[in-house]
Amino acid sequence: MKTAIAALLILAAVSAGPPGEWTRVTEPTGRNIDEPGVARTGDGTLHVVALERGADPALASLAHYALDAAGRPVGARTAVLDGWRSLSNPWLMVDGDSLRVLVSGVRGSAPGDPFDGAIYTHTASLDGSEWVLQDASVSRAKSTGAPGAARSKDGVVVAWASASGLFFHQGADGSGDDQRIATTGCCTYDPAVATDAATGETVLGWYSNITRAHGRYTTVLPGAGAPQFAPGSATADRASSLSHNQRFALSARLGAPGVYAAYCAGYPTCAEVSLWRHGAAEALTVARPGNTRAVAIGPGPEGRLWVMWQDGTRLRATRTNRAATRVGPVATVAPPTGAQTVWKVNGDGATGPLDLLATVGAPEGIAVWHTRVLPILAVSASPTGFTAGDTARVTFTVTDAGDPVPGAAIEVGGRRLTSDAAGRAAMTFPATTRPGQIRAQATLAGYDGASARITVRPPPPPPR
Repeated sequence: MKTAIAALLILAAVSAGPPGEWTRVTEPTGRNIDEPGVARTGDGTLHVVALERGADPALASLAHYALDAAGRPVGARTAVLDGWRSLSNPWLMVDGDSLRVLVSGVRGSAPGDPFDGAIYTHTASLDGSEWVLQDASVSRAKSTGAPGAARSKDGVVVAWASASGLFFHQGADGSGDDQRIATTGCCTYDPAVATDAATGETVLGWYSNITRAHGRYTTVLPGAGAPQFAPGSATADRASSLSHNQRFALSARLGAPGVYAAYCAGYPTCAEVSLWRHGAAEALTVARPGNTRAVAIGPGPEGRLWVMWQDGTRLRATRTNRAATRVGPVATVAPPTGAQTVWKVNGDGATGPLDLLATVGAPEGIAVWHTRVLPILAVSASPTGFTAGDTARVTFTVTDAGDPVPGAAIEVGGRRLTSDAAGRAAMTFPATTRPGQIRAQATLAGYDGASARITVRPPPPPPR
């Protein structure tokens, strides 16, 4: 059973969507199955590594791009790999004082080429200016799928799925053996890995359409305990589920406990976008979308999480409170001009706003685009109305997904109030206040605003 998120009282979002324009990040040479790798360095820069193709569409390349802490493109395109016969979607991570890309692929057709289907790793300094390909493969196995990875207490751990099962490898230096996660039958897909900031547990998540084991699952590496089923991610008998459309959406929280997954629940269509903490009995219902295939998750500040999804060609996103137990209002973002299809969504909101990435199909081709999304305030009034002729004291409360917001400006009745540490500000309305509607507008830098309305009722007629 799911816990529905309570509606906020008297909320009207003043504006929702990006604070700026869409910017195309990559060349429009992608495919609808391509998905970028995303990682943020300590200076606030968001790094993106994406698949591209050149004059020969049969060959694939990896390119690095960067967006500064304000979400603006910075620096030039940097080649990570050029002209491989095949490449999987890349995984990008910050690994100490380096950026690390993990990808599976085949470099060439010459006999004896050492890059022939395993998982390989490339590193660069934190500015991503020059990439070095490691000679030794990470995995022993060949014909692997796209990897997921995280830094665990024992070093980098890398996971992947293939026709023969679900695997992980401890370490990225080419030493050691592959290890298999106990699954039965075929198949598992597109794993992701995240490490709990509080406990140090490293969690693996994946999608399965194994007979009678459909759905989304997580487990603690290295294989500690039975896989955990994400509630609602398959039918009750686990015989059917919505097929996955992109990498398993998994994220740790910054400086706070828990690893969380976001996904579409329901079958045969996406009935709910769900947010679930690994190991919990229930999931939060984030939204009930209309036409959703792709769902993603990313970190926010102070333990918050951003959940984002496509709904037809529109993008939607919302941010949780600090405890990750409820979400705020949903922002709706129109796609880039000329967009025909939104194939994938990704993003990171660790600095506050969400840096939203969408893989978009347009007449000129498929590319990764970027915009920013602000969290949306909520404001309520108590009481919600009073009778003209009476003196009334009204308290306004400004919140961010239920958390109090201090320092917000509240414009009401020609006066300007400021919310206190509890997110509250009060105003006394005189008995001379006329009947009608009074609008209270809450604003704060870094947020989209919200408004509440107070109803001033006419006084009752005098007795005869």
